[in-house]
Amino acid sequence: MNVFPSRTATITTDLNNRAGVKVAARETTIVAALAFLIPFALGGPQLIVGSLVNAALVYAALNVSAGRALPVVFMPSIAALGRGVLFGALTPFLVIMIPFIWAGNALLVYSIKMMSSRNVPLWISLPCAAAIKAGWLFAFASLFVQLDLLPVAMLSGMGLIQLSTALIGAAIAAGATAAVNGLVKSRR
Repeated sequence: MNVFPSRTATITTDLNNRAGVKVAARETTIVAALAFLIPFALGGPQLIVGSLVNAALVYAALNVSAGRALPVVFMPSIAALGRGVLFGALTPFLVIMIPFIWAGNALLVYSIKMMSSRNVPLWISLPCAAAIKAGWLFAFASLFVQLDLLPVAMLSGMGLIQLSTALIGAAIAAGATAAVNGLVKSRR
């Protein structure tokens, strides 16, 4: 049974179809590589890097199976931490937030998948998922600021900027998905 819609049912349901599995693996590898390379290579500003990373996350949510999306969930924050530039002097504080960023990324991906499986239109599911992720991150950043574990300056990067980058990324991913689906359809 195909739990999450995708361009080809073979991605999620027919493991005997090697061509479908290879396409899914290749697509996942490309998206995960981009999710890592964007923050590692670009380093900043957060509005651009965050939008592109969220585009990779949303693209994965729309086009690959749930299990295959996991590398895309984890890679961006590992790259940002490794690069050490995205949050500038605040990067060491990113270590505290990494598990919550991973959870926020997972919330974004899996809430889109859940709403998609219930036939919620993208124009509703994408902003809702972006708000869920941003709300999650802002709630924990606020808590950690109150506990004096994070500086107040981290709040701006974990609140409205997260919402903005998730919304921009969702628009980019929706456009990319439509373009790829158009190419796949035209080749049939």
